[in-house]
Amino acid sequence: MIRSVALDRGFIDGKLLFAVDTRSCGGRKAGTILYIPAKSNMTITIDAREIARRAAGEAAKGREVDGCVYRERTRAVNHSSGKKAWVEERTTVVVGIRDLPCDWRSTVAPVGWGEEGCTSKANSKYFKSKLVNATVVLRWDGTEIEAGKEVVILNTDPSADPFAAFDAYDDRSLIENTCNPMGAAVDRREAKEHWFLEHHPKRSEAGVRVQAHFVFVCMALVAAFRMYLEKSDEVERRGGETGITRYRRELESRNRGKVVVFIDDHFAIIWNYEFAMLLGAVVRDRDIMGESAETVLKKYGADGTAPDTS
Repeated sequence: MIRSVALDRGFIDGKLLFAVDTRSCGGRKAGTILYIPAKSNMTITIDAREIARRAAGEAAKGREVDGCVYRERTRAVNHSSGKKAWVEERTTVVVGIRDLPCDWRSTVAPVGWGEEGCTSKANSKYFKSKLVNATVVLRWDGTEIEAGKEVVILNTDPSADPFAAFDAYDDRSLIENTCNPMGAAVDRREAKEHWFLEHHPKRSEAGVRVQAHFVFVCMALVAAFRMYLEKSDEVERRGGETGITRYRRELESRNRGKVVVFIDDHFAIIWNYEFAMLLGAVVRDRDIMGESAETVLKKYGADGTAPDTS
C-alpha cells in the first residue's frame, strides 16, 4: 500500500490528487498522504505566505497565531580540518498552517480539488473547498528567502510538526537527483541522464514498468558492486587477500619460477632450473635428488637425449 506521495508542482491537478487522496485498498480508504508545492499564482499560496510571515512576527514577540506552528531547526556543518577547522550553524525556519481552503483559484483558471478537477464549479458559491495543510519555508539551511518567494508545500499530513512535511518533500530530491537508495555518491539526476530511465522501449504501461524495473535492478547491482569493491580495497590495503586480486596473486605465485622457451613452431613452459639443466648447468639441489637433463626430457614426454652443449 502506498502511504505517501511527493509530487512536483507540475502535477497540480485537482482530479488527479482527488483520485490519489480517495483511492481504495481492499475495500477501504488507503489514506495516502500527499505532498506538493503550490504555484506562486495561486490564492492559497499568497494567503499561506502572508499568514506565515505574520506568524513569524508574532513568534518573535513570544506569541502564536491560531492554526499556525512556528519551528526552527539548526544543524552544524563542519568545515576544513585541523587547526583551521570551524563549525557553521545553519538554521531552517518553517511555519505549519492547518486547514487552508484549497480552491486553488489562480490568475489562469479555477482549479478545484475534487472529482471534477479543473472546472468552473470552483467559482460557484455552493463550491465546498477541500481543507489542506501548508508548510511555508521562510529560511532554508541558513538562507533567508525573499518575501513573496517562499516555498509553500501543500500536504495532507496529520502531523503537528511542520518539519514532517518539509522533510518528506525534501526526500523527493534524493530520488530525482540521485535515484540511489544505497546512498552512494553519484551524479545529479543520474536516473534520468545517465541511466536513461525516460527512454522506455514502448509507449505503454507495461513498457514503462519493464524499463523502470530493469534500470533499478541494474542500479542496485552497481551499488552492491561499489560497496563490495570499497570493502575489498580496504582489505587489500591491510594486506589481505580478496577476490580477483587473490586469484592473480596466487596465479603469479604458482608461475613465478617458470619460463617459456620457443623453438621454431614449438614452445615449452618449464621451470627455470629445468631450463638451466637442459643447457648443461648443474643445479646442486636437483642433482642431489638424481635429476638430470634426461629426466627433464622424460618428464615432458620428449624423446632422445639432451644435446651436447660442451
